[in-house]
Amino acid sequence: MLDEPATGLDAQTEQEFLSTLNTVTTGRTVILIAHRLTGVEKLDRIWRLSGGVAKAAVA
Repeated sequence: MLDEPATGLDAQTEQEFLSTLNTVTTGRTVILIAHRLTGVEKLDRIWRLSGGVAKAAVA
């Protein structure tokens, strides 16, 4: 479970981190909590929490 793991990183480093994360977690379950949807393009499932309600989004 990762809570805002890219906070404080510049845009390039954030992209590199998320790319590495996608590579090293292949075949594993990872829960990533984020306020921004940057870097979620390769995720299998995305859930959005809004107004206390979780809704599945298309990845």
